[in-house]
Amino acid sequence: MKNKNNQMLYKVAATFGRFNIPHQGHIELIQQMLTHGEVAHVHVSTGVKNNSWNVRVMMLRQMCAYAGVDLQRVKFINSVTPFDALNESIIAAEFNEVVLVLGSDQVDMGYSLVDNLDVNFVINRRSGSSTMVRHFLDCTNFFEDAVCLYNGDSFAASLALVLRHEETSNVKVGAA
Repeated sequence: MKNKNNQMLYKVAATFGRFNIPHQGHIELIQQMLTHGEVAHVHVSTGVKNNSWNVRVMMLRQMCAYAGVDLQRVKFINSVTPFDALNESIIAAEFNEVVLVLGSDQVDMGYSLVDNLDVNFVINRRSGSSTMVRHFLDCTNFFEDAVCLYNGDSFAASLALVLRHEETSNVKVGAA
C-alpha cells in the first residue's frame, strides 16, 4: 500500500498515550499515523490514575468517525507501558515494519523507545494540547462552548465534560 505521496507505508504506525480527555490534537495524531502506516495501533494507557478506558476509547472512536477517519484501519489497544505497547506492535507487524508516531510533548519517550527497539520515529506537531483542553473545559460556562471546541460534535463534548469531571473528582465513571 502507498500513501498519497506514492511512498510505501509501514505495516503499523503505533502510538502510546493516556488520551485522558481526547481532543482534536489526538485525532490529528491518528490521521498522521494513517499517512505512515497501513494500520494505526493506538495504545491507550491502562494506568490507575486514568479515566475509564472504555469511555476514552468510545470518545476517540466517536471523534474519529466524526472526522471521517477510516476506523477499519485503527485498532485501540489496552497497554500498560510504552515499551510493552511498541513491542506488541512490532510483533504484530510483518518484518517488524513499524513506525512510532508521537506528539511533540512525547519526544523524550520516543527517543528512548526507538533506541531500545530499533524502529523509526515521527513527531506529530498537533494543534491542540491536553493542558489547553482541560483549561478550556474548566472555564466553560456554556455547553455550546464545549461543542465548539469539539468541532460541533455534541456527543464528544458531553463525554469530554464527563471525563474532565471524573478527572477532577474522586468518583470514577463506572465505579461501584
